[in-house]
Amino acid sequence: MPNITVYHAIVDELSFENYRLIKDLAYKAEENKARLTEMFINEEYFVRVAEIEDTTLDDAYILTNSIEYGWWKSDEVTPLFDGDGCKSTDIGDLMLVEIPLEAETENDAIAHYELWIVAPVGFVKLDG
Repeated sequence: MPNITVYHAIVDELSFENYRLIKDLAYKAEENKARLTEMFINEEYFVRVAEIEDTTLDDAYILTNSIEYGWWKSDEVTPLFDGDGCKSTDIGDLMLVEIPLEAETENDAIAHYELWIVAPVGFVKLDG
């Protein structure tokens, strides 16, 4: 199974309009793949919050949601955010999936990456 890095849409006073835009685009993610990918590459709209090794998209989503306690307290998650806590993963947040490719030697090890957005139902693979 792949490793996944979770990115949350930035939510603060300065970027609240961007956050609303991302949410709106996510509701029609199939139609907005290129725009959402461009926003991810721009690095002004999303912040890296967690890494999870050897997991699936569904499990990464569950592991980065606070149910009985803060998700960042899980032994299965490496939190990457500053501060005492972080919101749960939600519609409009992204998951960068690292898929290892078979290599002839350890020095040749490379990976393929796929970018997915959390959609109203499931996930949508973005361009890139």
